[in-house]
Amino acid sequence: MRRRFLVLLLILMFTMLAGVFLLISVFGVLPAGAGATERLFANELGHLTADTTRQYGGASAAAVRLSKQLTAGLAAFMKREGLSADNVKNHPELLESFMSEQVSALLANLDATECSGVFFVLDATVNPGLPGAENSKAGLYLRNSESYVGGMGSETRYLLRGFPSISSFGYINLQAKWDLEFDVEGQLFWDKPREAYEASPRLPLSRLIYWCSTGPVQGLNEGVMVCSVPVTDSYGRLIGVCGF
Repeated sequence: MRRRFLVLLLILMFTMLAGVFLLISVFGVLPAGAGATERLFANELGHLTADTTRQYGGASAAAVRLSKQLTAGLAAFMKREGLSADNVKNHPELLESFMSEQVSALLANLDATECSGVFFVLDATVNPGLPGAENSKAGLYLRNSESYVGGMGSETRYLLRGFPSISSFGYINLQAKWDLEFDVEGQLFWDKPREAYEASPRLPLSRLIYWCSTGPVQGLNEGVMVCSVPVTDSYGRLIGVCGF
């Protein structure tokens, strides 16, 4: 996963460089002191690279922390219900209560990052008997408003996926393209970290982080980079994914 991150970072750097040189070729702004200009661009590129690395590294570390918190949250919830953690799939009537309890943890972790959204997808569905239920997964997808990033700005959040009762919290609004569950068919953020975990379950979560450029909800055209990591139960069994 580290190699994939470096490739994405290189693509970003070359894109920025291409844009700079395109402007130079079109508007002819390259001065006689080309060496000084090149040093200026190199320094700026270095700052951008360091800032991007910091942001991506922070999101990756936050995703690992969130995964561990969700594991502990599921264990505590199911213990109160007198059930084992791996039994959540067989009790769709408990999904709404469980997801509602995870909202505060997701938002607290989101505020600790510079990300615009946070999600948690559980390998369970409220309607297991419906056609296509194998690709419909319960979960939460919460987004900041444009003016609320990194814990700053107007406290308005949007619910894109999850139980509508969560919007009754007062500061969470249903987004126009809200739906109850995630459609995970062919979704990289769902498939890739799960495949990595199943292939190497003994690896630490920090080695199983997956970055991709397709959002957790199809058809939104969000233009985001998504970081996802496996979520397990307290026995190490895979139960879903989460990320930013």
